[in-house]
Amino acid sequence: VEGDYWTSPSYLPTGIAVFALSADAGIPEEGSDATFAAQQSSKSAWAVSNEFGEGALTPTDTLKDAFVALRDGQVKYVAADAIIGLYAAHGLDEGLDVSIVAMLMKPSGYCMAVAADNTDLQTAAGDVLANLVGNGTIDVIERKWLGTALDLSAVPQTAGASAATQEEDDGDDDGDLPSTVGGNAVGASPSRS
Repeated sequence: VEGDYWTSPSYLPTGIAVFALSADAGIPEEGSDATFAAQQSSKSAWAVSNEFGEGALTPTDTLKDAFVALRDGQVKYVAADAIIGLYAAHGLDEGLDVSIVAMLMKPSGYCMAVAADNTDLQTAAGDVLANLVGNGTIDVIERKWLGTALDLSAVPQTAGASAATQEEDDGDDDGDLPSTVGGNAVGASPSRS
């Protein structure tokens, strides 16, 4: 998005998540025998290779294939965008029950973006969003399409994600962009994960 714009508060959390068949699978650690499936050439595959090495990654043609590899015991984890991953696992024929056990990056969120000079649309978008969040509609939509309402605030980060988050927090931030800009604005083209 170029130029001046306003962004709404985040209404849907996201980030590269680590999925497992059990909430007790543990947080993967560098140097362990952790194995991951992720869609090839995706941001998630890159994050796995970057933190755990190429040998830990089983690239798949589709995200569905990654979850099939998890289901069949070929890998211990799947790395994918939290929203897209839950949707893919929930959408398998039998609906695969998975847990997010860690984040490979600091969670961000989806938000709406509006031209800075369009204050009427900013107000309308903000009011609609506040209503959808406040009356529980967003939670209902999440449960329908993801199998659960999503809260990533308490999900631990892997060591690599924690280190990157610490570097971001310690770095010089000029304060020009809101934190949700690191996430995804509605209307922007989300990257594959």
